[in-house]
Amino acid sequence: MLPAIYISAIYSSFARRDNKSPGLYEQLKDRESELIRPVKLFLKPMSRIIQITEKLLEGTSSTIFLSLALGFVAPLATLLYSKSRRKYLLKDIIFVGTLLLGYVWGVIWFIRIGWFLCLAFLPFAALYSSYKRRRLQIPVEIPIIVVTKQAFQYSNVVHVLILVHSILLSYIWLRDSTIVNPDNAYHVLIAKMLAQKGFFLWDYVEFAPAGRPHLYPPLFHAMVAILGKALGGSPWSFIIANDLVSVGIFSLGLYVSWYIGRKLYGEMGGFLVFTVTSGLLMPALSMAVGLPSALVFIFTPLAALWFLKGKLLPSFLACVASLYSHTSGIVITSITLGMSGFLTKKFRQALKILAISLLVYFPWLLRMLIFLEWFRFPGGDIPINVDYVLLVPAVPGLLLALKRPREHALQLGYLASLVPVVLSYPGRASIQGSLSLTLLAVLFLLRIFEKIPKKHLKKALTIFFLFFYVFPLGPSTIVLESIMLLEENPLGGEISWDIAEQIGNSLKQAVGEYEIVHFQQPYLGCAVATFVPIRIDSGAWGEVAPDDTGGRIGENINTLVIKQLVSAQTDELEPVFQTLGKVDSFLMIKLVPEALNSSIMHDLMQKISIHANETYNLITVNNTKAAAHLSSLELLFMALSIAYRRTDPELSQKIQELARLAGTLSTLLTEEWAKNFLTEERIQEIRDYLLIIVNLAQQNDFSPLLEED
Repeated sequence: MLPAIYISAIYSSFARRDNKSPGLYEQLKDRESELIRPVKLFLKPMSRIIQITEKLLEGTSSTIFLSLALGFVAPLATLLYSKSRRKYLLKDIIFVGTLLLGYVWGVIWFIRIGWFLCLAFLPFAALYSSYKRRRLQIPVEIPIIVVTKQAFQYSNVVHVLILVHSILLSYIWLRDSTIVNPDNAYHVLIAKMLAQKGFFLWDYVEFAPAGRPHLYPPLFHAMVAILGKALGGSPWSFIIANDLVSVGIFSLGLYVSWYIGRKLYGEMGGFLVFTVTSGLLMPALSMAVGLPSALVFIFTPLAALWFLKGKLLPSFLACVASLYSHTSGIVITSITLGMSGFLTKKFRQALKILAISLLVYFPWLLRMLIFLEWFRFPGGDIPINVDYVLLVPAVPGLLLALKRPREHALQLGYLASLVPVVLSYPGRASIQGSLSLTLLAVLFLLRIFEKIPKKHLKKALTIFFLFFYVFPLGPSTIVLESIMLLEENPLGGEISWDIAEQIGNSLKQAVGEYEIVHFQQPYLGCAVATFVPIRIDSGAWGEVAPDDTGGRIGENINTLVIKQLVSAQTDELEPVFQTLGKVDSFLMIKLVPEALNSSIMHDLMQKISIHANETYNLITVNNTKAAAHLSSLELLFMALSIAYRRTDPELSQKIQELARLAGTLSTLLTEEWAKNFLTEERIQEIRDYLLIIVNLAQQNDFSPLLEED
């Protein structure tokens, strides 16, 4: 329960100081009536604990309590733990929990009032320190220890390379406002909400007006929220914080690859693992683009390694960090640790660590169980990336590991944990799971390097390093970073934070606070919501989304932001839609329901027929022009849906679905990441359906749509 209490305490305290929102206890109390009785009984003691925690962080009691925490509880726990000879997992957890309790609350006290007391006592402390230094000191002769230097310092090379990668990536990320990964918009929005509202239970901004339960594990968002708050708390503070945390995860991932490889295979083996991980482009950058799931693939092998080395407390902490990073942590970490324990005959001990970790994770796990019916598997995935330069040596490495499974329990357990990921997200598994293949590949490569004479070993390692850092059958990480340094717009993305801010500034003049706005591209909606207080009728992280948001264009949604590639086509939409402005290729329009009348219906049908026919002809010839016609179709279908709303609500809903489909197809045709969704079979289905729409529009009758699936 500690992580949940810490986050709620810190952010609820900040939020209430700014009079922005109630604390976590009030939020739980508000939603108590919606829960079933067994859940109410279970949450009651937890609510009391959180209430007590929040009260201890306010007023005079916080000054006394937090000063005792930092000045007495935490140092005492540190002293007792350092003098303890025998280490037990439960005892270690109690001590670490006390330390966290003392130091976290102590730091909050220091931020509030402790700094002032330190400043007041600084002159007296300086005088006392000066007096102590004037006392006669007895000189002590320090014996000179001769250290034999290794022929090749692998660690120095690794540390320098990590520093170089981190500096280059920080510079590239911070100088370009392009949204590196579409998910970044969602994560920055959630981090900003976390910093402003505290530990919230319900996401009211996305999928409005219904909203959805907030179920994304909070570790990544908490890091961005804390850093963003420290940088000033503005929207750009959280954007910069997201970039810095992403670079930090990248640096951590590179160091962990070196650390694990060194512990398993020695110094040279660690260098080989690091070289492969940092040299291959996609596996390295997957840790740098702000994906919280990357933390799972970093903490999981660490947890297994420390468990096998008998370091139970660090293993437990790594397990908890993995669980609080991403929903996949439950599966990946459990399988890795369980398989490693089974192969080394330490299965019971592994189960104990997992059980205690799940107990600490239980507050969040309970939330996911309560809203389990909200989870769904998304329809698509990123393209599968096969690095043959990694896969080829990994296969014989796997055979070597299977010969001695007990010695290579971590490698086999980590690989086994990827099976459910491959079944659900094969593209993501092929990129983020590359460290497991790297560990197996290096196991085989070490056999080859062991046969090389020592006088040629350094040359062989240099060739190996240059191969992965220059051209490992494709662009390497360092080569791409170097190219990006020379380009004015290195990321080259279509959606940027600058564009989102400009759209937000334009919408401020046209929409009210927390008004629902329809965005053709949900990720752009998340980015704009970071700058202005609006709600959007869609959102990111589609694994948790309502079937019906309750948003109805023409009823509770009148403002739309669509991608319009050909601005001239907006003129013919003027009777129904009022143009608010355009930023780059994104058009902001406002619906005018009063303009819809019987005389306009015939014109709408004619225009739908023309644009559907043009889309049919262009969809395989020129996707850019086809996407422009689809954007117009989206608007026309919206207008037609509103016109039918009173006379035929069922047909109106069907036409509204066509509007969403047209907008989605427009995005898929123009986004690089989405092109793999449109197979030849799907393109043909779309073309067939476009012909049906052309015929129905020419007949001025869309009622046959009610019979279509």
